[in-house]
Amino acid sequence: MLFVVLTCPHCDAREMTFDVNSSPFYLENYVKFFCQCRKCEDVVVVTGTATLQTHDLINSYGDILELGIEPISVSPSIKSNAPRYTPKEVETHFLDGLKILSVGVWSSAGNSFRTTLEKATDYLIENRCEASNVGHRSLRDRIKFLKEKNMISIQIFEWAEIIRTLGNMGTHGDPEFTEKDACELKHFTEKFLEYVFTMPEEVRKTRKKLESK
Repeated sequence: MLFVVLTCPHCDAREMTFDVNSSPFYLENYVKFFCQCRKCEDVVVVTGTATLQTHDLINSYGDILELGIEPISVSPSIKSNAPRYTPKEVETHFLDGLKILSVGVWSSAGNSFRTTLEKATDYLIENRCEASNVGHRSLRDRIKFLKEKNMISIQIFEWAEIIRTLGNMGTHGDPEFTEKDACELKHFTEKFLEYVFTMPEEVRKTRKKLESK
């Protein structure tokens, strides 16, 4: 019996086991699995690349992610968004992290969330402050620069450091990087985006509304 553990896009159940149809559909270098949620019994399609032959896969037992399947996407995807007012070039990497997190590839999700932080610091330095060559420095230097310019608080600086440190573990494929680490990284990244993009824009709009009265 084949199965996979995912977050269900239909009932939002986290770490839910899906029963996988034993006859996957192959198309060129891709393979599609029809998977049924054990909670709501609705179906998703997991698309990935396979290293096993068709007959080997059909006669296998266990989690498809541990049987040579490299997941690419889950359809329908989980209804997730980046915090409001997050720039598109930053949002793209955050959403990639959410998608990868949903299929249980923790290190790759960690890498995407770290990249989100990199793009966010690049955006802030390039668009909201006068800086020379800071964008070309290391991520750690950019975070310190933002703190020194009072663009982020000490608490947010510490959040960013957690993202950077955990993200490094994911990027380098550290075997100690776990699901818990990936979920914490997602949480801290989301809060960082809310602080540097969502809150300032909401304050700006509220002030503008008050001034017009």
